[in-house]
Amino acid sequence: MFLALECERLGRADVARRLLELYRETCADAMPDALVGFYRSRRAFVRAYVSAWHLGDDLDEAAKGKWIAQTNWYLEVAARSLTRDSLRSSAQPLLRLDHRHDDEREQ
Repeated sequence: MFLALECERLGRADVARRLLELYRETCADAMPDALVGFYRSRRAFVRAYVSAWHLGDDLDEAAKGKWIAQTNWYLEVAARSLTRDSLRSSAQPLLRLDHRHDDEREQ
């Protein structure tokens, strides 16, 4: 997902989409779009954190502007990846937590 995210940041969203398609085909993984959105947002938040970290360095204004713009781009991508529509799914939950013991569930 990091590589796809970087392709998108560099203006090649088509390559990012193709990478995801190839992953799904190669791994026979029908990963739901909601899960892709979750991981995409997670990766974008990590990249935003790393980009923002550079703002603590001794930088000139041009370099600070670069890191601020990059941080904001990642934060915007993360937010767009977690929109209500991207998380809405008619599929069953990927994980269901249950507080009952195994012997209680069988009943």
